[in-house]
This record gives sequence, structure tokens and C-alpha cells, in this order.
Amino acid sequence: MSMSIDSTVNAAQTLNAASTQQEVQTLMLRKTLDLQTQIVTDIMKSMPSLATEGSLGRNVNTYV
Repeated sequence: MSMSIDSTVNAAQTLNAASTQQEVQTLMLRKTLDLQTQIVTDIMKSMPSLATEGSLGRNVNTYV
């Protein structure tokens, strides 16, 4: 009977460790995505704005 309890405790500890590891990985993924979002936002802010007047640079021609 004690073997069964030991096995159950070991399984619970393993699952707990796996859950903790998954939480850490999810947190790191979120931080990485937040950092990438900030980098892209900074790049977009540093780009010159598009033309709003005149005939040059206001239209983009696309062909299918």
C-alpha cells in the first residue's frame, strides 16, 4: 500500500513541476511578445509619415 502512496506523491510532484515550468514558459513568451510589440511600435514611430497632400506618394497601385 505504501508503494501506491509513494507513486501517487511522485506523480503529483512531477505534475506540479511541469505546471510550474509551463507557467514560466508562458510568462517568457508574453514578455517576448510585449518586447517585440514595443520594438515594432518604435520602428513605426520613427518612420516618416506618408504624404497627405499633392499628387505624389498618396496612392498605392496594386494589381491582382
